[in-house]
Formats: sequence, structure tokens, C-alpha cells
Amino acid sequence: MKYVLVTGGVVSGLGKGVTASSIGVLLKACGLRVTSIKIDPYLNTDAGTMSPFEHGEVFVLDDGGEVTQFSPSILKDEGVQVYRVVQNAGEYVLTFPRAYHAGFNCGFNCAEAVNVAPVDWLAHGQNAVELYSKETRKTSLSHDKLLLGAAYEAVKALWELSASSVGNENTTNLRWKSFCGKNGTLTNAVQARLRMEEERLADIDRESSSLVKMEKDFDSNCERECFSCFYDLHLSASGCKCSPDEYACLKHSDDLCSCEEKDRFVLLRYTMDELSSLVRALEGESDDLKIWASKVLGVQHSDEYQNKTISVIKEEEDKKLKEGSFDLNIDLELDCLENPKEEEVSTSGEINTSENFSASVEPINLGFLIFGKLWCNKHAIFPKGFTSRVKFYNVLDPTRMSYYISEVLDAGLIGPLFRVTLEESPDESFFNVSAQQCWEMVLQRVKHTSTNLGLTTLPRLESINGLQMFGLLSQSTVQAIEALDPNHRLIEYWNHKNQTQSESKDHFISSNCSVSLTKGKLFGVDLM
Repeated sequence: MKYVLVTGGVVSGLGKGVTASSIGVLLKACGLRVTSIKIDPYLNTDAGTMSPFEHGEVFVLDDGGEVTQFSPSILKDEGVQVYRVVQNAGEYVLTFPRAYHAGFNCGFNCAEAVNVAPVDWLAHGQNAVELYSKETRKTSLSHDKLLLGAAYEAVKALWELSASSVGNENTTNLRWKSFCGKNGTLTNAVQARLRMEEERLADIDRESSSLVKMEKDFDSNCERECFSCFYDLHLSASGCKCSPDEYACLKHSDDLCSCEEKDRFVLLRYTMDELSSLVRALEGESDDLKIWASKVLGVQHSDEYQNKTISVIKEEEDKKLKEGSFDLNIDLELDCLENPKEEEVSTSGEINTSENFSASVEPINLGFLIFGKLWCNKHAIFPKGFTSRVKFYNVLDPTRMSYYISEVLDAGLIGPLFRVTLEESPDESFFNVSAQQCWEMVLQRVKHTSTNLGLTTLPRLESINGLQMFGLLSQSTVQAIEALDPNHRLIEYWNHKNQTQSESKDHFISSNCSVSLTKGKLFGVDLM
């Protein structure tokens, strides 16, 4: 490893940055790998040692600290309080809202300043963006996107808490809950933004300007700002047919152009009713919470099982799965017939389980890979858009076998979301962040329906293999999915596969010697 050192005075930060960047570009063009490290080796305890030719215009505090923008005496004369702080290794320094900071560094800096704020600073952030708008200054981030993002996380936390048993609450979810409720910090911040939006929308001629639902990706690829004041347009925007790429905030909608009102429109990410519902969801109203859980996580509720459709499972399944195995934890003494027939009900009201599953998992869409730690575990890879079809007991009528559609969806920050839908009744959908838990919800629903109908609960279906029911353990499917990752970028899956490959071979050899004693067929595969 070699180093290129770029030196300069305190005030010459721009020059050092340009020089270092230019050299880095030239070195990368030569095929070299370049990493930048910021080193500020100066520590001035004696102000008399500072040369104005080297450091430029530098003002020094009484204790030797440097201020390169304004003289501390000037700041003090203007009534600005000046303090000094020493940041030790591993410590964080927080500056309060509307406070300015400057200083000097010594030693190695591997990262620059990071701006963070607790939830109770959201009100200060709203005041800041409103002030920036008045002064026609650009903001560095979307406050509305930050506010809604916090609300989404809170909704997810409240929904998961409503589905968890007492004593098993997630501590992170409990922290989010502490900011919600009536008069909660986050609730008040969202409510204040709602009132602000309502007032501005009321000033627009609603009869002449049409309200249009904003596309979800309106500002995904580029920042949308008001042409006049640079106000962020994540929540709402005013536009006109004459300028499809230019928008205004609700305050400056009349200044956008001189076209007739009939050509004007207002884009709304959420209606005022929807935002009011969000406030009620944060306050803990169950009906509104269900609505927003469906928006945030894509949950579809299914009567008595709606409180179980989303539960974040943070622990990986510890059960070791064999490649190519079709074990569903079903008693293999069942007489498995090859001819597919529907289940029948005997005169005693018991389910006839003399016939087992008659169809294997049918892959419909292989999907594509997303390279992230959430999109695989040590047992399987979860391609986004993966879809399969399989027969199982009907949750509405367990005496019949029906097709289910299994899908892997993208739930954003929480990673893959698994969905199982009864093909003949799409309203019967089950969602979970775990494939195993998703199919266990289906199984529990089958048992519940059987009990309500007076049928004997299926005795041999005590548990189920969710990954297998999705088809993610089928050998042909596994090979096709693995081919999508030739560079083995899904590290957890490949590390486990390589580690257990030799052990699995020995295990399968011994298993083949004993499995001949078991007769039957599962998903069309001979178990002999």
C-alpha cells in the first residue's frame, strides 16, 4: 500500500479536496484502487506558532482553539455564545437545533460529521424547512420523507406489538410506541404537518384545479423541489400541463404559470382523509392501524387471522434442512395413492386422510435476485417475484384440496415478504416475513376451520415445511436459483452450503440405507 499526501492550510480545504480528487481520478484511470483518508495533523496549543502565510486568515480562541470562519470576538459582540468541547475517541457530540459548530481535528478521521436527530427534534426540522423556504434556500434532505418514514416504522411497530403476546414485545417496537399515542411526539409532528397541508390546500381553488393521486415513484429518481422557493415536494405538488417537468409547492401554485385553471392540477401523495387516518393509527385506533399496516406492509386481513398476518421473526429457523428433502413432518404411514382425488368426508364427519397430496410444487416465475443479507438465509435464496403453485387443504373447506399461489414480494427495508393466496378465493391471503411462519398460518387456519365445521382436526399435520411448500427446496428450482448468483454474492447461503456439503453427502448415503423401509409418495416423489 502506498500513500499520496496532500497538504495545505486550514482555510485551503477546497484546494486540498480538488487536488486529492484529481489525483485519485488519475490513479483509478491507471487501474489502481484508491481510498481517501482525511488526516488533520495540526494541533495548535500556542497561537504564536501559527503562520498567516500557511494557515490564511485564522482566528484563535483564548484556549488555542481555531475558528476559520468568524472571529469568536465578533460572535461574542453579536451576542452569540462560544463554547469549546473536546471529543474523545468513541464519543458523540450533539449540537442542538439551529446551533452552529466549528473546530479543528487532530489524528485520523475516517469519517466526517454525521447528522442525526431524535424523534423529538422533528418539530425543529419542520421549522427549519419552513424557514429555508422563506429564505429561498435548498434543503439537503426531504423532511416530509423523513417524517413519513418515521410514521411508517411506528405503524409497523404498533402492528407487530398488537400481534405479539404479553412479555414477548420487541424492545425497538416499544421505543417506537413511546413516541405514539395521543399527544405523542411523533403523533403531534404528523398532525402539525397535516394541519399545515390542509390550510395550504384550502387556499387553492378546488373547483378549477383537479386533485390527482401522486405516483409512488414521483421523487424516487430525482428530487422534486418548488421552482420558486425550493420547498420539497414529497407530500404534494402543484403542476400544469404546459410544464410537465416543473412543479410548485402549494404556496406558490399561482406563480407557476399564467395558464387557465382548468390546465392546473395538484398532486397528492395522500389525501387529507388518509393523513387523518394515519394520525389516528399512531394514536392507537385499531381500524386505522389495520388500514395503514396494509399500506406499509401490504397486509391483507383475513377475519380472525388478521392479527397474525404480520409478525417479524428475527431468529433464523434452526432446523437443519436436507437438500432435495420433501419432509413435511407428516406421518409416512399414510397410504399414499398416485391417482389424484379430492378428499372425502365420511358419515362420521371425519376427514378421510387416506389420500395424500397429489401434486408437486409447480414453479411459475423464478424472479430475480436482490443481493442483501435479508434476501437469503443459510437454507434458501429468496428471489424477488418468485411464484409457485401447490395443492393443500382448502382453508374454507378442509375436505377439499385446492391450489395455493406462493409469492415472494419486496417489502422494502424489511426485505422479502412471503404471501400465500388461495387461488379460487384471492381474499384469503396470508403474509409473513418468514416462509415457514406464512405456511404455518395456513395450517392453523385449516385446523381452525375443521374444528368449527365439526370435523376431526387433521391428525397427521402437526407442522409443515414452509420453504418446501414454496418450492424453494426443490432440487431443480434450487439449481435454477443458484445459477442466478454465479459469483456467490449471497454469502450466508453459500458459506453454509460449502460448509455442510461434505457432511450432507455422508448423511444422504446413510439415509438411503434406511429409507427403503418407508413406503409412500409426497409431492409425486417416491420415498423409497
